[in-house]
Formats: sequence, structure tokens, C-alpha cells
Amino acid sequence: MSYGSWTIVFNGEIYNLDELRQRLTSVGFRSRVDSPSDTEILVAYIDHFGVESVRDIAGMFAFMGLNHDNGDVIWSRDRFGIKPLFVSNDGEGIVVASDSLSVLHLRSCATELDVDYLKRLILADPFVGFDPRLSLFTGVESVEPGTYTIAPRGDFKKRIIKRYYSFPDLRDTVPVERESILDQIREVFRRVVREHLEADVPIAIALSGGLDSTLLGLLAAECAVKVTYFTINVTGDDVSFGDDARVAERVFQHLSSSNSKFRVIDIGSDWNLETIDRCVTALGSPLYDERAIVWDKMYRAAELAEVKVVLNGQGADELWHGYYPKIWSWFSCLYHERPSYESVQAYFGRRQKESAIGSLLRADIQGGISNVARNVWEEIDQCECAFDHPTALGRFMVRHVLASLLSFEDAFSMAHGVEVRVPFVDHRLADIALALPAKMHIGDGDRGKELLRDAFGSILPREVVIRKKAPLPKPSPSDDSLASLFVRYRRDIERSPLVRELYDRRRFDDLAAHASDGFYGSTAEAHLQLLSTWRFENIVNI
Repeated sequence: MSYGSWTIVFNGEIYNLDELRQRLTSVGFRSRVDSPSDTEILVAYIDHFGVESVRDIAGMFAFMGLNHDNGDVIWSRDRFGIKPLFVSNDGEGIVVASDSLSVLHLRSCATELDVDYLKRLILADPFVGFDPRLSLFTGVESVEPGTYTIAPRGDFKKRIIKRYYSFPDLRDTVPVERESILDQIREVFRRVVREHLEADVPIAIALSGGLDSTLLGLLAAECAVKVTYFTINVTGDDVSFGDDARVAERVFQHLSSSNSKFRVIDIGSDWNLETIDRCVTALGSPLYDERAIVWDKMYRAAELAEVKVVLNGQGADELWHGYYPKIWSWFSCLYHERPSYESVQAYFGRRQKESAIGSLLRADIQGGISNVARNVWEEIDQCECAFDHPTALGRFMVRHVLASLLSFEDAFSMAHGVEVRVPFVDHRLADIALALPAKMHIGDGDRGKELLRDAFGSILPREVVIRKKAPLPKPSPSDDSLASLFVRYRRDIERSPLVRELYDRRRFDDLAAHASDGFYGSTAEAHLQLLSTWRFENIVNI
């Protein structure tokens, strides 16, 4: 889209278009059409107010622009990394795309795999180890969320990176009436959800029966918007984390209206090479979590139902401290005891020892667990609010765990032509959560997200209010599909240079003897790691 001096390629949504349009109108802007698009508003706004005005935008976005007058190239990404953006310099110009594999294929010069980052993802898991500033390829940069970059006259080497967003300062030193905070939460959340529901295409809400998605459903019902509610039924889950489909259906009955529909998506675990290749291509990475198939099938079902926009509750746990309950040992340790480097290292070491894949890693890579633990610990310990360790943990999780989950959502949804919207990650709401210390979110109970429960407790079903936190379930292959694939293609896997660089082939037989199949590090996931690493190398072809 061109306007004035600028041509801009934009991906995402802007939710305060009316406000931006009013500011532009006050300085003489006149749109060529009655209802200008997000892109036209963005281009006109930046043309008049400059690229630093990106801080005025509420929404999820990633864009690159060219100034025809001086040759400057700019690019930017939303505050939390809802929409991805990767850039590279191939020696002849700047390459930009919404996924790293596309940048890789567009580059005219050779690149290499960033094996060090790959090792971090293996050792720490793809969520805690995720870094939104990195890609798996040297020379391909992931644009850091909350920043904008200026490349003067298109000179990539002289680019200037500026941060336009930082987490708000804590308000724990300023006395604020609790009820006024709750009123603010209600007002802002309702506005944010209403804006995210605006669409001229079929829209759905992913309803799990938990607090976050139920809130979205209730506020959507208040807006009388025609919505399809869908929930997933993960078959073969051998870890009892709840019964989402049953609870979600009862929630739907609570908020049901004549213009709404409810669907249950049954998700099994029938892995094959086609599914692995599709997931690896969408994510641009080997698969370290078996729930990749859940995301893939969920958005495929949305695509087949001709749903184009899906709202979900992603971000609520990280921003409103939903991980406080004692579900995961490491999160519990950091919330309930002041952490130390030793305790973080002990956690990662225990995870590695109990994991089926841990013993298959090469010895030199296993030794890297101490460096990963130190990096994680230092970031938490050096946080601007390290004096409040639960709050520091929460901010670490926003930077890494939430950023990783957002990348999963975007990758798998866009692979099926579906746009995901995440109202909890809208900065106008997120800033309220981030400005408050963890103790206000945790309260005196053991559930977390107390402010959300108190703000909307009067409209929430009691079953939802008291329901325990549960993660997205993992489907366990009842048909041994991953084990069968591994046996069938083991010789090809063992010949893979990347597999050889990461794993000890002499220990592959140990997989059959591994008995622990808990939530983390099951034998199925070990097979998936090895299979997807082999397929990733073939797909990337470097």
C-alpha cells in the first residue's frame, strides 16, 4: 500500500483504527475510500507522524516499509510478537517474510543452521528455551517484539534498532483501591474483546471450559456476535488433566444464543510422514512437543468449517499468573521459593534425566544444560523487578513462554488460512496485568489469576471459577504410530548429519526400554524429535 512517501507491506490487525483516523483527519488526511483499510491508515499515519508513531498503534502487526524520498527502509513488530517477522540481507537487498523458511528460500547466498540455538530448544524445551529475537538460521534475524528498525538508504549494516515498548513499572508502591483496579479490568477487557470480534468473515472462539476462554465466550455473548464455539477432545491422552469437551459444552449451554454453534473436534495421534512434514514446514523447526498435532488438526478443522478468524485465551496464564498452582515442578519452585541458580539447574537436570530423549543426546550436548540453566537464571535474577521473584518469573515467561506459544499459534493457523486473535495479549489489557505485582494476581489462594476471577466472578459459572488449571493435553499414540515410523526409517534417521550432530545413535535401542511416559519427555516425543529432525534437514536442505 502506498501513500505519500511510503510503500508499506503490512500483516496483521489494528484495533484502534478510529482513533488513528481521527488524529489523521485533524491534520488534513482524507482517505480515498469511505472505509480505509488497516494498511492505508498505517501508511498515512507513519507518513505524517514518523515511524516512531508505531507506539500509538493497538493491535497485532508486522510490517516493512520503503521511503521513496530518501531510500530508508523500516520494519517493526507488535509488542509481544503476536505476528512474526524475519529479515535478512542477501548482499543485494533486504529480504523479509513472515517465516524463516521463506526468507531462507529467498536468499541468494548460503546460510547455516544455528545449532547452538537448536541445542537450547532441546535442552530447555521449545517454550522456556524460545528466544523471539532468534531464528534457527544464521543470517536470518527474527525481529524483536516491541521494536522498530531503520536502515538508512536501505543499508542493512547501518540499521538502527529502537525499542518503542517496555514492560510498565510496577504499581506496588502506589496505593490503588482494589475495586478501582477491577473496574478498569472490566472496562478495558470488554472494549478489547469487542474490538477483536469485529470481522466481516466467519469467526470462532476456542472454548476449553477454562477461565480464559469462558470469559471470551461470555463477553462475546454480551456483544450478540454470531460465533462458532469449538473445543478439542484429545483422544489417547494418558495423563488426566481434565475433561475440556464436557465442561466446554456446559459452558456453551450457559452462554448459548440462537445464532451460536458448538463443535467438538476429536484429535487423535495418527502420525505419518506427511503430518510430520506439514508440521515441520509450518513451524520451521523440528518438533519437540507432541501437541504440534493438536494445533495442526485444530486449525485444519477450522479451515474445513470455513472459519477465518479464531479468538483464544492465549496469554492469560503468563500475564495474569495462571501458572501459580503446583502443576509443573519448576514453575512451582520459582513461585513458592526464592530461586537460585542451583535450583534452576537441578530442575533442568531432572527434566533431562527423566526424559526419554535425554539419554540419547551426545555427551557434549548434555553437558550444556548448566549453561542453559545459568542463562535462564540470570535473566530472572537481573529482571528490573528481581526483588519480587514471582513477578520476575512472570515477566520471563511473557518474554519466552508466551512468545513461543504465539509463534506456534500463528504458524499453524496461518498454514490453514486462519487468523488467530488473542485479546489477552492486547497491550491495553496486558499493561494492567504487568503493572501489578504477582501477589495481587495470586491472592491468598492457590489458583492464580485472582484478579480476573474477582473482576468477572459474578458472570462466570461457579464450575469454571473453581476449576483447577490444566495445560493443553498431549495425545498419546495408542497405535504406536511414531514408534512404527521410527523403526521403519531408522536407517535414514541414523544417516542424517544433523541427527548425528545432536544424538548418540548407539543409544537408540534404549528407547524401547524407557518406561517413563509422563507429561514431559515421553518415548513418543523422543521418536517424534528424531523423526522430525531428520525430516527438517531434508526440508531445509542445508
